[in-house]
Amino acid sequence: MDEMQPIEALINSDTRLAVVETSEHDRIIEWLRKLFSTTGRASYVWTTQHGLQRIAIEHIKIPNTQRPLDALEHILASQHFGIYLLLDFQAGLSDPKVCARLEQQITDRSTARKLVLLLGKHHKLPTRLATRVEQITLI
Repeated sequence: MDEMQPIEALINSDTRLAVVETSEHDRIIEWLRKLFSTTGRASYVWTTQHGLQRIAIEHIKIPNTQRPLDALEHILASQHFGIYLLLDFQAGLSDPKVCARLEQQITDRSTARKLVLLLGKHHKLPTRLATRVEQITLI
């Protein structure tokens, strides 16, 4: 899928945090499900309703991750590779503690690589993050 090439490039890069402006969450989630179903690489989706859950193995849900800060704490504590899609995360960006954890995600090289993708429309990042984050638009 050529339209997913920007996301594939992020997966294969050293990027730790990116914003993907899109209204097509479901397409991206399904693409990742197919991409990683044969490799076993972990990918997760986050919503305020369910918290973090594995994309390819939907019954695996991470408890106590419905709040943005709790989800980021879990991601940062993980010792394993993972791709984390945070859907409609805009409300979390108004919390200074959440922004601090996102900054930590950008610079953390102490564990296996984790890529956090903020998916949604109109993410307004604080200035201190906006200049350090990869941003792409998928129609």
